Amino acid sequence: MAFLAPALPWVAAIGTAVSAYGQYSAGQAGKRAGYANAQKSEREAVERERIARLDLRRLLSTQRAGYAKGGVSGLTPLMVMAETELLGEQDIEAIRATGAETAAQERAAGNRASTAGTIGAGSTLLTGLSSTGLDYYRRKRTP
Repeated sequence: MAFLAPALPWVAAIGTAVSAYGQYSAGQAGKRAGYANAQKSEREAVERERIARLDLRRLLSTQRAGYAKGGVSGLTPLMVMAETELLGEQDIEAIRATGAETAAQERAAGNRASTAGTIGAGSTLLTGLSSTGLDYYRRKRTP
């Protein structure tokens, strides 16, 4: 086994590099996942907004038909329908804002994963290489 001793520092250095690369890759995968989740959140918000707009149009049509059927006219039905439309638009804006906030949080999570992976990789490299270097130095000094 003594014949392997000269190669051990290199083996340790390679192991450190592989570990660091794994941490970096995991961070990048986390970033990609965060961005993919953000895109999904944005698509879902657009779809919820579309559905809410359809629901609002249906509700306004139902109100209009009900007033017409009942023979109701004048300012009051128009005011009720205007209020319904205002509240519906507020709901739609809330859907849009929630979707944007969720997407931003997903992107931030991806960026944090990337940063953690990079820092972890750097830390692994520093620790592993300093340990390997110290072992190598001790072996060189020992007769």
